[in-house]
Parts: sequence; structure tokens; C-alpha cells
Amino acid sequence: MKTTNCIILLSLVFGFGLFMVGCGSSETSDQENTTYKVVEMEETDDDFDELPSSGFFGAEFDIANAIPSTQVVSTLAEQDSAQVKLAGKIEKVCKMKGCWMTIDIGKEEPMRVRFKDYEFFVPKDADGKEVVFEGVVRKEFISKEMLQHYAEDAGKSKEEIEAITAGKEEWSFTASGVFIPEEGEV
Repeated sequence: MKTTNCIILLSLVFGFGLFMVGCGSSETSDQENTTYKVVEMEETDDDFDELPSSGFFGAEFDIANAIPSTQVVSTLAEQDSAQVKLAGKIEKVCKMKGCWMTIDIGKEEPMRVRFKDYEFFVPKDADGKEVVFEGVVRKEFISKEMLQHYAEDAGKSKEEIEAITAGKEEWSFTASGVFIPEEGEV
């Protein structure tokens, strides 16, 4: 009798466990359906040179109907931030890892594009390439220390870095995905 009770109890526990797994949400998050080309942070800097020169970096997205980057400020009007898809030309890429890029927005200063949660990078030699990117644009204050860090990443001289004495407000972009087409594509 004890063996039968034990088997019944184990069957109930096992069945309950299967029931709980089956009752989990059938919805999948956007992140589960997103393809990332993630470079692990533990890798050496040399590994960042091995990124492909074109394709999607971060989340894939529909590249159609992107707004020209030079129109982003006028498109935002009075908004402080917005979810947008932009197309433009890369001015500069971080020469350390490819962890940011700057894009012309039709103002004196270009807009810095960083990558969501530092999950992906772009090729360090992508300066001058056409690009489409999607994410959130916002006006924000960048500290003196961060501006100096960006200048160092860009390969500026010690004198140019020390000449940065204050932070400033600027447009910035956090991209969830970036598309760099092959030459002649798009």
C-alpha cells in the first residue's frame, strides 16, 4: 500500500509540474524574435576588427520608409524624444570598438548614435558609409567626462581632449538595430 501511495504522489507531482510548464505564456517577447550579432565583451579588441562590413547589426528591421537623418530635428518639432527610423551617412565610428557612430543631422554638430544596452557594435572602418538605423532619438546633456571619453575613442590628441572643459546638450540616438548596405545596395 505504501508503494502505491508513493507512486500516486509522484505521478501527481510530475503531472502538476507538466501542467505548470504548459500554462506558461504562449506569447514570445520581441527580444526572443530578434536576431543579434552580439560581440561578447570578454573578447579582445582584435576581435572587433572581424565584423562583417555590411548587413544588420543588432535587431533586424524593415529598412523602408526611413526619414533622412538631416530632417530628424525638424520632424521632432517640440518633442524631446521619439522612436524613429533614419537613413544617412556615417561621419565617424568609434576607433576602439565600433561602439558608437556619428551621423550628420544638418546642424553644426553631428548626432552620436550609441547601441542599445551595448549589445552590438558596427565595423570600425564604416566612416563614410550609408546607413539605416532604428531606435530612440532624444535631446540630452552629455557630461564633460563623457565628451572627453568620446574624443579619446575617436583618436583625438591629448590637447584636443583637454580642450573640452564643459558638458553640453546635444541630440543623441540609441539604436536597437543598424543596417549597413553593401556597396551599391539600397
